[in-house]
Amino acid sequence: MTVIAQAGAGGHPFWHYLLAMATPVAMSAAMAARRRWLPTTNPVVIVIAVGSILAGGIHAAVCPDHFREAMSFGLFFAGAAVLQAAWAGWVIASPGRAALLAGAVGNLVIAALWLVSRTSGVPIGPQPWHPEAVGAFDLFASLVEVVVAGGALMLLHEASAPTRALSRKGVPA
Repeated sequence: MTVIAQAGAGGHPFWHYLLAMATPVAMSAAMAARRRWLPTTNPVVIVIAVGSILAGGIHAAVCPDHFREAMSFGLFFAGAAVLQAAWAGWVIASPGRAALLAGAVGNLVIAALWLVSRTSGVPIGPQPWHPEAVGAFDLFASLVEVVVAGGALMLLHEASAPTRALSRKGVPA
């Protein structure tokens, strides 16, 4: 066990193996929980809610660094984390048009701000208009936000599309 924890078989650290073993168990538990507590919830709603919690968790984790950089940055990340977690609860409880639109717009705004901060920089803070370096976690969070927004927009589109059972005039066939 000590040899695996230090170097791991094949050069991987021990936590990689724990993650590989825990993932199927976590997925099975999540599927069982969905069947029990959310049997009628669209799986896409669950995926975008989990994605929003994940992105919000990353924002919460980097809050201390951003508070040290600038108070406004820290407040933005804290607010984003809270809103993303709250939106996940809202969309699970009531996946209506307002919730889906709010999630799509909110996540796209955050992802767009990330893109601006990495290409031209933002106009406020200790170094205005100075682009930030791209990091693995911030790139991942932004990709997740784009997926969340895309899922929300897809659900909005599906909800607004006419059903196939209707004729061309909207009268049931």
